[in-house]
Amino acid sequence: MQTSQMTQFASGNGIAIVKCPHPDCDHKGTFISRVHCRIHHQIERDEMFKKYGEPIKVKLNYALRRGS
Repeated sequence: MQTSQMTQFASGNGIAIVKCPHPDCDHKGTFISRVHCRIHHQIERDEMFKKYGEPIKVKLNYALRRGS
């Protein structure tokens, strides 16, 4: 897994949905952006990942598969 540069989890079956690692945040998406971290948490993404850990994989969404 690559850290900070790309936090999207892709597999042969689809794309996973991840949850923001900040304890007070319920944001979910295919990746956690730098803009999300700056606007909602007033912290850089790299700093947030060091402090709270990497995004948490919550489910695999088969509908988002490329080529479908």
